[in-house]
Amino acid sequence: MSTGGGVKCRTGTTGRPLCPVLPHRRHTAAALRDRHPGPSLAIVAGPDFRRAAASAVGALLALALGSALGDVRGRPVHLKVIALTAAGAFLLFGALTIKFVASELDRIVVAAAARQRQAQSGCW
Repeated sequence: MSTGGGVKCRTGTTGRPLCPVLPHRRHTAAALRDRHPGPSLAIVAGPDFRRAAASAVGALLALALGSALGDVRGRPVHLKVIALTAAGAFLLFGALTIKFVASELDRIVVAAAARQRQAQSGCW
């Protein structure tokens, strides 16, 4: 079934189109693009874990420096401060690494779902 603007949608058993539409707008190509913009060029590009790798290197550096220069059980206070600061930096960089990896995996999964939906629906 053609809905105008060159957009083709399958119809259900009742004859109504199966493509998602906004109830207050006409079923046009512009309405479908506004509702489901489809994958952009950035999403189609492959995974990019550079930020995650950089923050992981920062976490490993904080761990190494804290182990080499700090001492929690030592008598001098400055050794304890170095160790605790390195532990905080390790925690911060570790959390950033997890955040960056999760956002990149989310981007990849959304792009794959959009491509699969686009291939299955025939509404694009």
